[in-house]
Amino acid sequence: MKKSIYHTLISILSVMTICACGRPENTDVMPAPDPEIPQEPEIPEEPAPVETNLDFPYVISDGMVLQQKSSVNIFGTHDPGVKIQVSTSWSNDVYDCVTDDSGHWIVAVKTGDASNDPQKITVMDNLGGRKEISDVLIGEVWLCGGQSNMEHPMKGFGFGTDNAEPVAGYSSLIEDSEYPSLRYFRVPKNISKVPLHNSLEAVWRKATRKDTPNWSAIGFLFGRELHRKLGIPVGIICNAYGGTRIEGWMPESLVETLNSSTILGPDKLTGGEDSPSAPSNSYNAMMHPVIGYGFRGMLWMQGESNCDGLAWAYAGHFRDLVKEWRDIAEREFPIYYVQLAPWKSSWEDSPTVRYCQFRGWEALIPNCGIVGAADAGSEKTIHFAQKELVAHRLFLWAMSREYGDMSVNPMGPHYASHKADGNKLIVTLNNSEGLHYAEGITNAPYAEIAGDDGKWNEAQVEIREDGSLVFSSPEVPSPKNARYCYSNWHKGTIYNGADLPLFPFATKR
Repeated sequence: MKKSIYHTLISILSVMTICACGRPENTDVMPAPDPEIPQEPEIPEEPAPVETNLDFPYVISDGMVLQQKSSVNIFGTHDPGVKIQVSTSWSNDVYDCVTDDSGHWIVAVKTGDASNDPQKITVMDNLGGRKEISDVLIGEVWLCGGQSNMEHPMKGFGFGTDNAEPVAGYSSLIEDSEYPSLRYFRVPKNISKVPLHNSLEAVWRKATRKDTPNWSAIGFLFGRELHRKLGIPVGIICNAYGGTRIEGWMPESLVETLNSSTILGPDKLTGGEDSPSAPSNSYNAMMHPVIGYGFRGMLWMQGESNCDGLAWAYAGHFRDLVKEWRDIAEREFPIYYVQLAPWKSSWEDSPTVRYCQFRGWEALIPNCGIVGAADAGSEKTIHFAQKELVAHRLFLWAMSREYGDMSVNPMGPHYASHKADGNKLIVTLNNSEGLHYAEGITNAPYAEIAGDDGKWNEAQVEIREDGSLVFSSPEVPSPKNARYCYSNWHKGTIYNGADLPLFPFATKR
């Protein structure tokens, strides 16, 4: 028993000695490895940017809006014979092309549904060059063209002066102008004798209270109403130059087909060959750089400058111009335009231009719509203030024809036929349901009637329940013709149930 206790104590002392002094050296036993210290992963260095001649026109740039559910053109320049590859953040598709002999390239990129989420386009070349276009939105794009009434900014042309000419309700309209997904590209005014592939320098801008005072009033008010109605991004491209005749917007390919007697030559224009109204000058510098950009449709407001001569040729010119633009764009895009608003002028041809514009809708131009402005003009200025009224009527055309809202017929009441009935003349109208006078009006102040002698007299006008008009005058016992708002200056007072004004007309011109 004592021997067992002794051996146990010896064993315990041996273990304690080993713990205090360490294990005896033994070459057959490997020491335990030290624990590994975690290392930071190596981050590959970004490749140094490669200088590249890859470039885009100003309209293809950060912040742009692309037409939804479409095939839109992305285009630019590089050296000749370079391979280009385009990819987008909204799709796995990759698009390839090779620059032509002049260094231009273009690819057709598919877009999906509209989205307020910013997207990105990446463009690379086979030389290591790479560029990105960021903050791209997908939605609805409209091109706005014409002369000064389309150019007319929200704040007016002479802001800060007695002749500022701001739009009606300017302050409250600007207060409600913060819309990050409503964007605007202003094509700078310029002229060129040859077609240009890029405009002067410009950027896409978001709708803010700081910027929108400088936007086209028609463009902003139309775009804002469309954006609020659809709830998707809207892009407006403004392409207007004050004082331009329609000839200035004609491609040379069209001008060459026209009889020179129907065009006002450079020798008769202020500025001569350098005038923006000289044939093709405005088209080459302003329309050509953007006509290939994908847009839903066009808004057009022009014609005042064609009232000073050769007005009778406007109908044919406008028809041919729209056809030529569509041929170049390779699609029959819709065009909605505004008939000339009234103003006091020494020119005598504004009724003729209005007639020609109406003929465009009536018989000459497919896939178009016309807005009446007989109630919107100003005696004091050609740049009338009631732009919101006109922009809303353009919006009605777009909603009805492009976005399927059939609740309102966007076409206003207009002349259909007439017949004599004793000492009265009965004028039948189209789209005249709910025909009525403006509040406080009991007779049309710009209505006239004539007999065989062709002398025009002030007429009394009765509105019948069936939507027809009855013209009469004690001075005209046997009436033959009637006319309404057929003058430079007038104030339309007759509306249909949709509050759209009766278009000016003359049963005999």
